Amino acid sequence: MSDEPELENGKIEADYDEDEHKDTMSPQDVVDKIAKGGEQVIIDWHNTIIREPPKFDAFLEPVNAVKNRYPNVILYDRSRVKLHGNKVGDDYYHASYVDSYNQADGYILAQAPFNEGTESDFWRMIFETSPKLIILLTDTHNREGNRLVKHFWPESKANHRNYPETNIKVNYTKGDTAPLYDWYNFSISNTVIGSIKTITVPMLHYRKWIYDKIIPDDLLEFRSEVGLLETASIVRKQRYGCMTYYSHYSHVADLIVRHAIATGVVER
Repeated sequence: MSDEPELENGKIEADYDEDEHKDTMSPQDVVDKIAKGGEQVIIDWHNTIIREPPKFDAFLEPVNAVKNRYPNVILYDRSRVKLHGNKVGDDYYHASYVDSYNQADGYILAQAPFNEGTESDFWRMIFETSPKLIILLTDTHNREGNRLVKHFWPESKANHRNYPETNIKVNYTKGDTAPLYDWYNFSISNTVIGSIKTITVPMLHYRKWIYDKIIPDDLLEFRSEVGLLETASIVRKQRYGCMTYYSHYSHVADLIVRHAIATGVVER
């Protein structure tokens, strides 16, 4: 079933499709559209928005309540990552697709696992979506020694993780340590009847970002090359409660650019 609103008028539906990302329209485009269509254009925009407000039914399912790290951080149905599963709750993990700079749903923003159940589901999500990179943006403990996130990954070849309930196995293959972050490479396999499928995914564990409102100061000098404001606006619409401060996205963008340089995607 599509998450898009079912509109009764074909013209309104066409207008909605064209203007779904209205924040990318130039002021002149908006003026021209209103000049051409008059007040009815504004009425159509308004009716489209209120006809289908964001839903979060899966987030409210009782069986999913224990899978939410924070009860006040809702998950939109329209952008959530749906896992494979036949029973209610099997397809749920608190994660959202967000648009990247060159494609829709290019990134996934997710909560960190906080217990055995969410740890198993997290790695199942990684296996099913096969991302090119995992970035963990916090240390496991703050300076006072309080735990911030569960240590949900293996750190050595002897410390593999098995999740029998989902047939997922996570193996450490190699890693490295830098002053600000640790780098891991994982082999993730899923045992199915008669065969084993394996993927390889790297993870960057950035350890310097400990407190939400205190942003690390080691930013890349060319971060202004990234369209931070526009992208942050899109992310906030697709992942509730994310990017509360502009500086949050600025720092995330730096990490992405850092990876792009390290892998040769772009030149410094």
